[in-house]
Amino acid sequence: DACRVLCCKGVDQSIIDAYTAHLAANSNSDTGQEQISIDHAKFSIKHANFVGVSDSTGQIPSGYVFLTGMGNRTPSRVFLTRNPCTEGKDGIVVEVAFWQHMPTEAFQFLDSIGFGAVVFPLGENPLPPTINDGDLDGDLYVCIWDENILESITNDTEHDENLGAFLSDDVVGTVFEYTINGIGHNALVDKKLQENPDLYRVQTGPTREIEVHMTREQIFDGHDLLSEVTNHRSTGGAPRRSKGKNKKPSVEFNCRWASGLIQWQSAEEIRICHRKSLVPPQALLDYVLPKGLHRNGVLPQKFCKWIESGLEYDNILDITDHKKNGHGKIEVLCQYDDGDETWQPPENAKEDKHCKVLLGAYAKKNNLYDEPGWEEADGYWLEAVHDIMCTQRRSNEIIRLVAKLYRLWNKRCDEFGGNETDSILFGRAWKLSTEIEKHGGKIKLPLHLYNALPKTLHDHLENIE
Repeated sequence: DACRVLCCKGVDQSIIDAYTAHLAANSNSDTGQEQISIDHAKFSIKHANFVGVSDSTGQIPSGYVFLTGMGNRTPSRVFLTRNPCTEGKDGIVVEVAFWQHMPTEAFQFLDSIGFGAVVFPLGENPLPPTINDGDLDGDLYVCIWDENILESITNDTEHDENLGAFLSDDVVGTVFEYTINGIGHNALVDKKLQENPDLYRVQTGPTREIEVHMTREQIFDGHDLLSEVTNHRSTGGAPRRSKGKNKKPSVEFNCRWASGLIQWQSAEEIRICHRKSLVPPQALLDYVLPKGLHRNGVLPQKFCKWIESGLEYDNILDITDHKKNGHGKIEVLCQYDDGDETWQPPENAKEDKHCKVLLGAYAKKNNLYDEPGWEEADGYWLEAVHDIMCTQRRSNEIIRLVAKLYRLWNKRCDEFGGNETDSILFGRAWKLSTEIEKHGGKIKLPLHLYNALPKTLHDHLENIE
């Protein structure tokens, strides 16, 4: 992995190969294994893993490090990174402190420490966080001091920080119907390829195995993208496109399009404009749903069904209270992941397996098993115990996720290089995957990379578009 980072920093692979060939030439293979003598090792090997520690003397200058046990072989500078590392900004070149840089007593103390520690100075700008988010709680740092490699490194921090940025907008994630040879297929806009003019990658076909590149106008069939709805009103008449005799009052929305145009359009006109979309535009959902307009009987029935096709229901996080309503029926207070709380009968909550687990846990915590109406909750708690104790499935999924992301990162690097955007994003995802079993959370990916992983692993991922 450190070799990948060096290549991202401008080091030619031939220079790395020359260094490894030099090691091989100085090896002794009489026993069938690569064994390097201590004398050769001192001068041939110019890389090692060092444990990071803090400077107890407080005398190492800011921006320097000290390598213990090196003696007169101490280099003037060293390349540092920390595994897992995947991109250029994961490693930096640092000056190495020697006796000239600190009081004699401090140097003698540090020089007496055995080989294997990289000592970082304390201060307001510590180095470890700049080295692949490192710290000093036992992290191992890859140290490389071969001068041929160091001379080839381009340490352009600003360039490194800008890598990994990707294009995106509201069009990415649009699902619509794409016609191939007269047959309509489900299509997904999964990646923005360029700006001015905007160009997008679309996956379509029976199993989305076909890739096409389309403009915004082609995706929306000549119409523009709805970016915001700011108001609505009743017009007192039928929609302008309506050819029937029904004169029920219609509703118009004040629409702001991506082109900047602002105009009033009827509910039916908006639906027709997006007739190829299998789900409504998010801007429309953001306006209609909070106001409950799809449930008050004012909007056309087809429009309401179209709106409801874009609903994503919130998940229950916890059950925090219970009571009896005016009819003597039990209700429980459900807390949702969007912050809302609602009272529901247990029958509604237990329809979902996760909710049954929460219901059983709540009943056990409050000793409700013998109370009227709570008799079945004892079985729910057994399910909860089973689910909580059976963590092996999650562990196996994470193992598969780590391996899959590592393969995708390596393959992308081989094909497009380590500084290519998707290579960087896959690399970052792989690094995060090695930590989620311990720290939890989900790995955020753009839509086209999210879809590159099997659906069986999507529980650990989050689409950020």
